[in-house]
Amino acid sequence: MQHQEQHHHLATCPLCRDVAGGAGPRLIAVNEHTITVVGEHQFFRGYCMVIARQHAREMHDLPIDVQQAVMADVFRAGRAIAQVYKPLKINYASLGNVVEHLHWHVIPRYREEADPTSHPWAEASRFKNHVTTPNEALDAARGLADALICEF
Repeated sequence: MQHQEQHHHLATCPLCRDVAGGAGPRLIAVNEHTITVVGEHQFFRGYCMVIARQHAREMHDLPIDVQQAVMADVFRAGRAIAQVYKPLKINYASLGNVVEHLHWHVIPRYREEADPTSHPWAEASRFKNHVTTPNEALDAARGLADALICEF
């Protein structure tokens, strides 16, 4: 039964496909319970996502030790972004309203933004103008992976 459920998620969930190896050049790190990827857009330079390797809709659906490991990976990603990109602030968000697979958006914010105090999705209509190219993804992934490695 578990194999059928896993196959179903691979067929229907874009984040399950990323976890299964579909992240390509966007892949930054593979951890025990998460993968970290460069965001599909770079409207906010250094934007990443930390994705649970296990398909779950909610943090409370995971065992406590896994919850703690996921959050540690989210905060490691934030520290790497802070080290590499030097943002004014980092926003952390886990919604799951559009893609029902547990993931965290790690979003650096910059002083030069039109309004760095607004929520990140206020500019969502402009994200499509900043789609991450494979070369940009590789460059960002390398820099962030180096920062993550230095932490261990």
